[in-house]
Amino acid sequence: MTTTVKIGEHEILMTANAGTCYRYKQIFKKDLFQLFKSPDSLGVETIQELAYIMMKQATKDLDTANFDNYMIWLEEFDPMDFAGASAEIVNVYASQQQTSSTAKKKANLQSEN
Repeated sequence: MTTTVKIGEHEILMTANAGTCYRYKQIFKKDLFQLFKSPDSLGVETIQELAYIMMKQATKDLDTANFDNYMIWLEEFDPMDFAGASAEIVNVYASQQQTSSTAKKKANLQSEN
């Protein structure tokens, strides 16, 4: 899923896909799946990091994705900018996990062999 998210005064194009969690782990050395399992761990830091990864995916600028460039990117924002955009950032990531297909068989209707 690709969409534009307004963070402060910046309009940021973001893409979430199957590679997002792996890129997140590659750069930030944390398991994004585990962070989403525990809502208490989804702090502003995680939201900012996730936004950076999805922005890099959208711009196809993954060769420059690293912690130092993340810090430079982060300095463009006011500390409160992410508070207003956090729900939308999480929604971009969560939306890519939803499937549009339906199961061919319902679990309780499968034949017993």
